[in-house]
Amino acid sequence: MVSAEELGSAYTLAGLQMDVSGIIGPLLSSLLLPLAGVSFIFGANGLGFILMFLAILQWKRPKAQSSLPLENFFESLTTAIRYVRYTPGIKILLARHGLFSFFISIIPSLMPVVGLRELRLQASELGYLFTAMAVGSVISGSFISLFSHSLDSGRIPAPKDGPVSITAEYNIDPTRRDEFLELMRDARLIILRNGAQRWHLYEDLSHPNKFRMEVVVPSWKQHLYESERMTKNEKDVLLNLRALRIDPNPSEQWVYLSVEKEVLNKRVRAGGLSPGYIDQQALRKGRLDDL
Repeated sequence: MVSAEELGSAYTLAGLQMDVSGIIGPLLSSLLLPLAGVSFIFGANGLGFILMFLAILQWKRPKAQSSLPLENFFESLTTAIRYVRYTPGIKILLARHGLFSFFISIIPSLMPVVGLRELRLQASELGYLFTAMAVGSVISGSFISLFSHSLDSGRIPAPKDGPVSITAEYNIDPTRRDEFLELMRDARLIILRNGAQRWHLYEDLSHPNKFRMEVVVPSWKQHLYESERMTKNEKDVLLNLRALRIDPNPSEQWVYLSVEKEVLNKRVRAGGLSPGYIDQQALRKGRLDDL
């Protein structure tokens, strides 16, 4: 929803919104508790959640229709784990949030104990204590925001068929070899976290600076999902990679479907794959252009 340059500011703003609500809520509770009592405060809080729930039910978000089959729970879980595994930034973010959540949860838990026992505050005055903490968060968040700105053939595979091997060739200008390899490092992580099991890059010994990339995806369905999962920034990296080719007519990608199951199966079908198995036309127009 925001550009990469605005992502830091948007993240800070989202945190400030929570902090502002942390100011208003405890402050109102402290003012209303002596006047209306505990039951009214809890009732108003519950009513707020009900209104929010009703507002969410009224939200009609347009849904993008996908022609691909739905993933089950375990496939989605595996996809999420694989994405985190091959995304260093996400790993750092999760570790940071986990550490932050652990310590930030301790402070609100101990504040009532400190306020009631050590500071001898009344129950209605605890709201002021939480409000002071939220004000401090807003002030620190504002400084963080300012600091960040200053740094500036007629057959279709079945979904479960596989593995699928996709290869692509890149003939590169020798002067741009380092740039190509740097982009390939990013492309490797993009491809692996979006569904691939294996990724390999080979150089032709008889033609230096001519490379062949091989990607292995566990199933045809996962191959189709690859393009669906990729973000715009990820696709831009792959487009930049393709732009480094110096061939006037770059070679097409090759897609191979494993037939090891047929080799190992004693009851091999006569005539190979069944009719209607792979649609070559769809294969050419499918997801291969992203590689």
